[in-house]
Amino acid sequence: MKPKKKIDRVGPSYLHPDWTKSEVSLMVDIWRDLETDIAAHRIDPRGLAGGINNQIAALLSKETKTTRTAGAIANHRLILYKAIRFISRFEEFQQQAGTSSWFDLRQEEQNQVEIPTRVRKACMCLTRESFNMLVKLKSVKKWSHLYKTVLSKPAGVVARRANPTSSRSHPWWSSVDLRDLVHSWSMFMKKSGKSVCAFMDQAYDEAVVQFTPKNHSAMSVWRKMKRIAASYLFIREFNAQNAPTQWFQLSDAAQNERLNWSTLPAEFEDISRAIFDEVRKVDEQALSIGAKNAIRCTSPKNSDCRFNFKKSYSFSETCPSSEQLKSPNMATKSPQHRRPSPVQIDLKRSTDNHRECNALYEYMEQLQKKQFKQEIAQLQSNIERGIRHSVDMVRAVSFERLGGPSQSGDAAFVENILEGQNRRIRERFAHFQREQFSGDVSYEFNNM
Repeated sequence: MKPKKKIDRVGPSYLHPDWTKSEVSLMVDIWRDLETDIAAHRIDPRGLAGGINNQIAALLSKETKTTRTAGAIANHRLILYKAIRFISRFEEFQQQAGTSSWFDLRQEEQNQVEIPTRVRKACMCLTRESFNMLVKLKSVKKWSHLYKTVLSKPAGVVARRANPTSSRSHPWWSSVDLRDLVHSWSMFMKKSGKSVCAFMDQAYDEAVVQFTPKNHSAMSVWRKMKRIAASYLFIREFNAQNAPTQWFQLSDAAQNERLNWSTLPAEFEDISRAIFDEVRKVDEQALSIGAKNAIRCTSPKNSDCRFNFKKSYSFSETCPSSEQLKSPNMATKSPQHRRPSPVQIDLKRSTDNHRECNALYEYMEQLQKKQFKQEIAQLQSNIERGIRHSVDMVRAVSFERLGGPSQSGDAAFVENILEGQNRRIRERFAHFQREQFSGDVSYEFNNM
């Protein structure tokens, strides 16, 4: 009887080999692409046989030598959730202390952190780009909202692959490339005089080559600007609906609470405030020019006759009378009836002065309301930021001393107190925002 052939055991477990950085990065890319296609209705979720884990395993096996089952994919995704939570908390504490980030630490320093072995291995296999991709995924945001985990915002912008099974054909978008692209696109839009909404309705234009950088193709730039424009329009609508609260003043957890996932665009990107402000300048300039042109076309002056073909005005409303069309040098029968008297001149002057005073008063009143809203929003943002930092510190200490809320009654008691305080603060600010123009402002401030 021949002896059994010995199996070469490589690594700590030959049945379950460890994940490498390349495998994790590739899995995160496939995961992100599938979720994006599902959100854009390019893939029917009911058509994924066995769920998203089977689809990830099938696509991953085509590009790697190691075969991963759907169960292994599901298990590693759960471990990645814990790794994301740890890195987010680590980044927040390190940022407050002013020390190095997790991705800037050496391997020896990462091994010294006391966390479970599987979570440490998953954290060490995550790159900064993969972490930024995971933070923006819809499933990760839902998980963080369920477990009340505050995720840090992505540090860089990562381009999406066209096909999960193909290699990257275009380089990633760095912050410098993105800034140069938006600046060039803004100059192009200023010359064309188009708004962002008009740009979204526009089909592909070959003029895109005028603001295309050297290391990207024209089609890639066109898709990138479409995503940035869609993100800008969504954030602008969010600010208008939630005024005076602004998108960039909210934390990640507050954005998840206020966000309506059904209205989120499929190609949404978490753009920075600098990019949003630059696009807004171009958009407001184009809208103001369009409004002036519309007023010039629909509001004829007394000195000339301008017909408006869009609206059906009568001839007497749009054109001056025959007496007004006569030359001032033409002799008339009764010029004394057309010359205004001093009383009429004084009356007209006083009327104009009153009109200017009313316009100035309305402008100052609107400016005062706007400044008041901005101050209240800044005060609310500062208070919520301070409370959030304090609550996170208390939660971290409570978790280390008492454990999770499901493990200890004291921890659950502390969690309920913190949630109650946050809820009362939000309710007071919401009530104040509703009553700030009804005369109860001093009462609300005294009760804060």
